[in-house]
Amino acid sequence: MLVETRKVISAGRRSRAVTLPKKWVVEHGVKPGDPMEIVLEEDGSLRIRPLKTSPATPMVSEVFVEKPGSNVNDIVFTLIGYYVNGYNVVVMPPSPQVYEALSRLEDMLIGVLYIDLGEQVKVKFIVSEGKIGSYEIASRLAGLLSRLSSKYMDSLETGSMMDLNDVLRIESEVDRLYYLGLRVLNTELTRSIAEWHIKEYVRLSSMRVALKVMEDISDAFDRSTRTILRLGLGIVSEEYLKILRSVSKIVVDAAQSFLELDRLKASRILKLRIDVKKDLVEFKKKASVETQMLISELEIMLALAADLAEIAIMDSITSRKHA
Repeated sequence: MLVETRKVISAGRRSRAVTLPKKWVVEHGVKPGDPMEIVLEEDGSLRIRPLKTSPATPMVSEVFVEKPGSNVNDIVFTLIGYYVNGYNVVVMPPSPQVYEALSRLEDMLIGVLYIDLGEQVKVKFIVSEGKIGSYEIASRLAGLLSRLSSKYMDSLETGSMMDLNDVLRIESEVDRLYYLGLRVLNTELTRSIAEWHIKEYVRLSSMRVALKVMEDISDAFDRSTRTILRLGLGIVSEEYLKILRSVSKIVVDAAQSFLELDRLKASRILKLRIDVKKDLVEFKKKASVETQMLISELEIMLALAADLAEIAIMDSITSRKHA
């Protein structure tokens, strides 16, 4: 263990800085301009890590897939699987299904392009995982979830069917960021195992679950939006909007409680969820069949928000235990 004492220096009018130990800089190959992840632990300490792929865990360069799938959906999810598992190039035989899958994929993943070589199609994933960490992706996802919730609510309150299409566009952004998050997380998990960082591995495992929960909440907004676009605003009542406000606030607060490891906020969310769930049950009994479809999605959002709050509580306790 290296222990050094260093003085804080000024960096501009209000910022402060501390120089990094030379030995650490050399060992990690840190250069000026390299991105660093700085995490404020619950005990007040700071954890600093360079955000770039460890030499011990190089990214897989290329793979040939002779039979990518029998239909378009199979091919799409085959390529997504290689994407999230860190592959940079996927080569496959051309077919009408492959071209249609690639057309869809460009709207689903960040950093995708393909080259038609005649007898082969080469798909490239141009992603620099080292420039963004999983925590930043989770923060951006939480921000998108807040935007999604607000846009959905505003569209219903103003009665704008056109604005509901913006909800679908934001949801598409969530999906793209989610898949990028899985790719980055898999790289970080592999590195934590290689370097025996058990605490980091536990944190990243929880992060993976949290990303999935936020993506699932986004999907619930997506389904609700498509239901309203199909059946019309007549299925949206004032009572639905009232409960929607409560559920949306719980969802946004739950995401923040996870990011901040705020155990008290997470506990309040779990208590509030009980009352809102009772309101949902009573409302569902007297609602129309069409409105019940929207209420079911609110129930799903509420349950997922509780999952996020529980992860926040568990991670907060784990952080203290390993401090």
